[in-house]
Amino acid sequence: MMAGGERDRGGDGGSALGERQPLLIGGGAAVQYDTDYTLANARRVYDGLIRRAKHQLVYVCLVDLIATATIWIIVMHGFRGDWQSSDLVKSITGYTFQRSLLDVACVGAARVLVLILAYGPWRSSPFIFMLITTLGSIAFIVVKICFFDFTAKVNNLAYLMFIVELAFPMVEGYLWVTNLGPLQRDSAMLYTDGYRDIADPANVRRLATTQQITRPHESSMLHIRRPLNADSLTTPPRAPAYARTQINSDEEEALHVPDSPLFRTPPSEAADAFYQQAEEEESQTAPSTQASFEQFPLAATSTIAQHMILRGQNAVSDVERFATHDRNTNGVSMWRNLFDKNGVTVSVLAGSSSNNKTPIYKCEGLVWSSPEMLFRFLHDDFDEVCARSSLWQSMKVQRTFDKHTDLVHVMLKSYIASPPRDLTVVRSWQYSDNKFTLAFNSVEDPLVPKRRNFVRAYDRGSGFHLQRVHAESNVTKLTCVLHMDLKVTGIFAPSKLEGKIVERMSRIHDEIRTALESRAGSADRHARHTFA
Repeated sequence: MMAGGERDRGGDGGSALGERQPLLIGGGAAVQYDTDYTLANARRVYDGLIRRAKHQLVYVCLVDLIATATIWIIVMHGFRGDWQSSDLVKSITGYTFQRSLLDVACVGAARVLVLILAYGPWRSSPFIFMLITTLGSIAFIVVKICFFDFTAKVNNLAYLMFIVELAFPMVEGYLWVTNLGPLQRDSAMLYTDGYRDIADPANVRRLATTQQITRPHESSMLHIRRPLNADSLTTPPRAPAYARTQINSDEEEALHVPDSPLFRTPPSEAADAFYQQAEEEESQTAPSTQASFEQFPLAATSTIAQHMILRGQNAVSDVERFATHDRNTNGVSMWRNLFDKNGVTVSVLAGSSSNNKTPIYKCEGLVWSSPEMLFRFLHDDFDEVCARSSLWQSMKVQRTFDKHTDLVHVMLKSYIASPPRDLTVVRSWQYSDNKFTLAFNSVEDPLVPKRRNFVRAYDRGSGFHLQRVHAESNVTKLTCVLHMDLKVTGIFAPSKLEGKIVERMSRIHDEIRTALESRAGSADRHARHTFA
C-alpha cells in the first residue's frame, strides 16, 4: 500500500532523509523478532490443526448419534401391529417398545449433553470427552448383553447396534490418539518450553518447519521457504550450569532453571528423514535448479528480517517499472486511459483486469513541491493525507528493519468496499538518478493481527514514484501505482470496483496538494506568531 504515517517507534523516531536514524532491528533484536515471528506462526498452524481435529471428532460423534437413532427408528417403524405388546419388537430389541424408546431418548440426550458441555462450559480436554463417551457406550452394551442371548439372536438388528456402539468410540479414540493428542502436546510446548529456550530460535524454527513438511496444506501459513540444515538442529540447546533466566511472556511467567527439561520438538524422526532425503536430492539437483535458487535468493534467506527487506526491494522494482514504462517493444501503449482531466491521468494496464487478474492502476499528475520535500512528506507525515482522504483511514509503522525498510499496518476506509479493509505491508524506498520510489508489498505478520470487523486485503506492489520535471524547477511528477487485491467478490464487483478506484485515485493529487498547503499555512502562521 501507499503509506507512511503515524509512528510507533518510541523516542524521537526519525525521518527517512534526516539526521536522526530510526530504531533498527539488528543483532539480538533481530534474533528476538525472528523467534517471536516463528513462534507466532507455529502457534497459528497448531491452532488451525487442533481446530480441524476437534471438528473431525464432533462430526464423528454426531454420526454416532445419528446412526444410533436411525437404527432404533428402523426397528420401531419396520413393523406393524400393537407395538406396546408386540412380541416381534421384543424378540428383536430385547425390550418392550416403551423401554426401547426410553433407551433411544437417554442415549441421544446423554451424547448431545456431553457434546455441549465438553466444548462449552467445561472446556475439557478431548481425552476426557472420549473417555466419558467410551465408558458410557461400554456400559450401555453391558446392560444389553444381560438381556440378550447372542447364540439365538446373532443375526438380528440389535447385534448390528452393538457393533455401532463399539465402532464409533474406537474411531473417536483413534482420531484423538493419532491426531489431536500429539498436536495439543506440541502446542503446549510452544507456550512453555518454547519460551524457556527462546534464546535459540533454530529449534523453534525446526518446530514450525516440521509441521510444514508433514502437513503441506499448511505451508502457506509459514514463511520458511526451505528446510533448515539438519546438522544445526539435531542437538537440543543446553543451558549452562549457572543459567537462571526469568523471561516474561504474554501468556505466563516462565522460569528457566538448570533442572528444567530440555526443549522437546515434535516427533523428529520424520523430520530428520526428510532432511536427509532433501540433502540427497539437493546433491543430485540439476544445474538449472541450482541456478534458480541463486536467481531467487529469497528461498535461501535465514531470517525473517532479510525476507522482509527482499520483499520490499521487489516491490520497489515493480513500482519503478510500472511508473516509467509506458510502451512495449513495438511502441504500442501498454496502458488504457480511464480518466484524463485537470492535469491528472488515471490508466489501467492493458490485460491486467482480465482472467481474474488483479488490475494495475496508475495515476499521474504534477505537485508543486520538490521531490525531496514531497518524499519526506509521503514517508513521514502521510497521516495528514489520511485525515482528508476517503481511501486511507490510518497508517502506522510497526517495526523498522533497516534505514530503507519497515513494516506498516494500513487500514482502508469502507468507501470502496464494505466492510473496511486492512493490510500489513513492507514499505521500502530507493533514491537513484534523482528519482524517489516508495513501494509497498503485503506480508503476513502474526505479530500484527487483522483488525476486528476488517477484511484483510493484499497489496501486490503499490507505491509512489517521484521525478523532478525540470532540473531547475520545484515541480514534481508524482506517479501513483495501485496493484492491490481488495478481496471483493461478486459477479458485478470488478466493474463497480474499477469505477470507485478511478474516482478515488483521481483525487489523490488534490488531497496531497491540500495537505501540503495546509502544512505550509500552519508553518507560516506559526512563524508569524513567533515573530509577533
